[in-house]
Amino acid sequence: MLFAIGTKVRLKHTGDIGEVAAWLDHDLIEVRLFDGDVIPVLQSAIERIAQESQGSSTARFVPGKQKAEPLPLQTLPTQSQYVVLKPVGLQMAFDPVLNADGLPDYYRLFLVNDTTRNYLYQLTLSVGDHQVWNTQGKLTPRSMIEAGSLKYHELNHAATVAIQLWRLLPDGKGTGRRMERQVKLRPAQFFSKLTTAPYLNRQVYLYSIFTEKELLESPRLLLPPKNH
Repeated sequence: MLFAIGTKVRLKHTGDIGEVAAWLDHDLIEVRLFDGDVIPVLQSAIERIAQESQGSSTARFVPGKQKAEPLPLQTLPTQSQYVVLKPVGLQMAFDPVLNADGLPDYYRLFLVNDTTRNYLYQLTLSVGDHQVWNTQGKLTPRSMIEAGSLKYHELNHAATVAIQLWRLLPDGKGTGRRMERQVKLRPAQFFSKLTTAPYLNRQVYLYSIFTEKELLESPRLLLPPKNH
């Protein structure tokens, strides 16, 4: 079913009311709830509210939200002997790509989910007051996904990665509460985080974003982690 921008909809499993704000990738729709929250949901998890109940509000067909040079999302096959004995949670890995001189040119940004749960995410890179890119997608259990990139010189210009995360509830029952976090990429701390990442099996700069305990608790809003 095609939902026009502005269409009034109901979340099937929670009864929350909102309107379609944008079309996203991976069969997702961004819905702005009447309490102010903006969440990504699967098209199959919402239903259109009858036109007569919408009063004078009329949905308009307009182009979806445009993003400045969005980065392609690429799910990578996991050919790793890494075994999850105790899940860590959600991690963010920066994998250096070297230039001809052997120096870092940019970093491939991977999200690593070593839990047994599905999540939807929105990820934004800002440098100073400028938003460089914004992307979204789905994280499947015990997997990693390439979700963006960071240029080497951006590390010296107050680079910040902001992430919003929603757990996909079982049996198509929608999503859990939104979780938010911002990670400030300070060079001194960034270069101290060199370690071997799960699934990638090579040296990268690795950040813990949400611990397994935090993901299980799924509070509405989390404060930024210390020392980030």
